[in-house]
Amino acid sequence: MNPASPAKELPLPPGCPPACPGCPHRQLTAATSQQQKSTWLEQQLAPWQQALQPLQAVEASRRWGYRDRVTLACRWQEDQWQIGMHLKTAFRDEILPIHNCPLHTPRTNHLMQLLVEHLPPPEDFPLTWLVQAGHQITLVVKDRQLPATQWLENLYPQLAAWGYEGLWLHLNPSTGKKIFAKKHWQQLWGQTRSRDSLGLSYGPCGFQQLLPELYQQALQTAARFLAPDPASQVVDLYSGGGASLQLWLAAQASCLGVELGGEAVESAAINAPGASLLRGGCRERLPQIHDWVQAEADKPQRLLYTNPPRTGMEEEVTRWINDDYQPERLAYLSCSAGTLKRDLLALSNYQPLALHPFDFFPQTKHVETLALLQRVNP
Repeated sequence: MNPASPAKELPLPPGCPPACPGCPHRQLTAATSQQQKSTWLEQQLAPWQQALQPLQAVEASRRWGYRDRVTLACRWQEDQWQIGMHLKTAFRDEILPIHNCPLHTPRTNHLMQLLVEHLPPPEDFPLTWLVQAGHQITLVVKDRQLPATQWLENLYPQLAAWGYEGLWLHLNPSTGKKIFAKKHWQQLWGQTRSRDSLGLSYGPCGFQQLLPELYQQALQTAARFLAPDPASQVVDLYSGGGASLQLWLAAQASCLGVELGGEAVESAAINAPGASLLRGGCRERLPQIHDWVQAEADKPQRLLYTNPPRTGMEEEVTRWINDDYQPERLAYLSCSAGTLKRDLLALSNYQPLALHPFDFFPQTKHVETLALLQRVNP
């Protein structure tokens, strides 16, 4: 993702360690960063370059201090707690502390500083991960036994003052690359659920887009293209907490959401009552999806919305869309240009009419793309 000529680097933002690998575009101007992302997409999506639209981004003031959903490693180093990112050196795996990260919201940085100041030593509280999902906080402890938590009670007033609403303890003795286990959750303080800026209910594992105004723009673009109505059935794959399902219900369409995460399915039931929901991987749920489609045969217009993880859609899913379900139109919100290209090639019966890029993660190299596809082969 290199520009044609070297870009002049800006000074490092205050609080940003030089060794931090998290934000490779932090020393680029907004224009240079966005140009690099656009050039990258032009290269990756070259077969459909004519459909590629201008990159949509937020104003300069929203490019910093926006990250309110973090998963940070915690380790006792040099006789003190450090919270930040894993940094592998030639000698050992270290934690690079980012207690004043300019990409985080101020309250996220306050939270890290508060914990560093008050955390007991690791033999008393073996903290491994700090997870923040908006207003909800989770402390992941590498232990089977519940550690003493009385010290946290003195922090609750400050957490409430900063807008936090729930604090959880999660025991996972095998935590590592897989942070969470299915069991051993305990709420220590506050509410079990919160609502984001779009009014969506979520819990401690809930996913929220970090720039809701851009996410809402992407959803509305997809909804205008799909144009669901009471004669439509909409299959919504990797449906998350129900933000997109709300749009299909508002148009009085029948809709089915398919999502692997249990908490996301619970949130979708709250946020989109009236939607049919299936929990599980999309590939494994294809028989049940097929049955639902047949049961909705009185809705002649078939539509599809999909928002898969970075790995894209499974081969069986793209084949089912292309050869079996065959929606008239589909909208695909992708966080990886590489897997999007692979899936667009697999959807051979569809033509991308427009590819809308969104700069959901300023200061990083990541860019998301909404692909709008029309069926061309009956």
